[in-house]
Amino acid sequence: MKIIRNNYEEVASGNPNPSQGKIDCRGKTGISSVSSARKPSPKLKEPEHEVVVHFQYGSKDVKRLFDLHDMLENSISKAKAGEFDRNDVVQDRSDVYLHMYGPDADNIFDIVRPILEATEFTRGASVKLHYGRHHNLVREVKKKIKN
Repeated sequence: MKIIRNNYEEVASGNPNPSQGKIDCRGKTGISSVSSARKPSPKLKEPEHEVVVHFQYGSKDVKRLFDLHDMLENSISKAKAGEFDRNDVVQDRSDVYLHMYGPDADNIFDIVRPILEATEFTRGASVKLHYGRHHNLVREVKKKIKN
């Protein structure tokens, strides 16, 4: 089932997209170890929702990713909407996944959407809003960032 709302394509499903097997790009040395399933944050109240942004990157320059990470993290923190958890970057840097958590996936998306739309390399990105805890997913909504 496809729903077009606010220029975003939404598709209802119940399958989360785990990020296992990707490289965590935000370690102290830049590219670090393979990421594993995230443990829920003790700082956040129930229910914990997740927003995952996926886009094609393909550049060797990770500074732009770090800058985006900082902008998203600061915006989410300032709004007290949750937390930016990590960047997962495939080893050849072709694909990037951004993981954000908080009590309201829609609120997080509303905060980060303008930043993603203004960032050249994230235009056209796929976004998944997971409602409910990672192992107790209630609903998933898929959206696209405008080109």
